[in-house]
Amino acid sequence: MAASGAGIDAVRPRRGAGGPALSADLESARRVQARLLPGLALRSERLEVAGRTAAALEIGGDWYDFLEPSSGRLVLAIGDVSGKGVAAALMAAALQACLRSHYAWATCDLVDRLGQIHRQFFACTASNHFASLFVGEYDPANARLRFVNCGHPAGLLVRAGGAAIDRLEPTAPVLGLFEEWVGSTGEIALGEGDLLLLFTDGVGEACGEGGVLQAVVEGGPDRSASDLASAVIARARLRHGRPADDATVVVARAAGR
Repeated sequence: MAASGAGIDAVRPRRGAGGPALSADLESARRVQARLLPGLALRSERLEVAGRTAAALEIGGDWYDFLEPSSGRLVLAIGDVSGKGVAAALMAAALQACLRSHYAWATCDLVDRLGQIHRQFFACTASNHFASLFVGEYDPANARLRFVNCGHPAGLLVRAGGAAIDRLEPTAPVLGLFEEWVGSTGEIALGEGDLLLLFTDGVGEACGEGGVLQAVVEGGPDRSASDLASAVIARARLRHGRPADDATVVVARAAGR
């Protein structure tokens, strides 16, 4: 697997009442958060994946991740913790670390894995905090994606040539809000040239599904997944230069056998 770049926009801290010391601390926190993200783009067998994120404030509660557990599958994750700023960023880091640790040592079904992560997240967050999360496991052997969508905006699978669009709707509630959590898996095949688009509600609120699709269409079929991810974030930031909410996108393009 080859990876490159960093997928977080370089938004400089605003200088406010906290003065230079606070700005320096926030800049340091932004750099730490950037290092927690995977490379901007990577290639795995039969799948090219890229991610990009832009925080509404100096740091935020959006994140994405790409993992390669020993099973040989490629794991795609994108999450959105409620709120903004430092508190949301801390909870996002905790949730990302929890996901990574589970894939490092636990062997279990995807729903069971998300159920365990929910219980840990529920135990360490306030009652008014929660997170939406999409986790997909792509199997290159059969080019299928198994996923659990925990209250996250529906993913869009654009079939090659724009012939059809499949929506990957929620299959489970958000994490951390209710003590009881019950979910199910979805599964879908990715054919050659199909494009998977995963994004947080900051992207949806800024430009809508139509804007996301338009950014991809305007990019053309020969653009890399990294370029398309950047194009979506650029459209989300078009009006105000900075989204009103944290904005994150993951783009995955399927190759042939």
